[in-house]
Amino acid sequence: MDPVALLAPSRCLACGARGAVPFCAPCGARLPILHRGCDRCAAPRGAAHACWPPDAPVDATIAVYDYRGPVSAGIAAAKLRGARASWPLLGAPLAQAVLAREPDLDVVTWVTTPRPRVRQRGVDHAQVLGRPGGAAGGGG
Repeated sequence: MDPVALLAPSRCLACGARGAVPFCAPCGARLPILHRGCDRCAAPRGAAHACWPPDAPVDATIAVYDYRGPVSAGIAAAKLRGARASWPLLGAPLAQAVLAREPDLDVVTWVTTPRPRVRQRGVDHAQVLGRPGGAAGGGG
């Protein structure tokens, strides 16, 4: 067995179960996947749909998960408990979603994390999540 895995086993980001990254099977089954919402902001359509302002320089937003349940717990764990190895695993489905949409892209970007938070956490998590999508879309 890998000595690192023995001393520091991987854990599910949502519930902490051993040996599962980023999510264990029960948490993975509860992931709130977004089913093609608004093309411009990615939010589910409905009465409370608050899209980007009309003058925002955004043509489209691609999202994979609704930020609830295991996803919010997992992202909080990765941000606050330093589970840095999980960021690329969380970004991979986003890259797949970019490729699936085959968008005509000028740029793929992310909303940067404020510098004090990057210093505190040691990583710009938004950049790490956005990089696989940017590479898939021809940006980076």
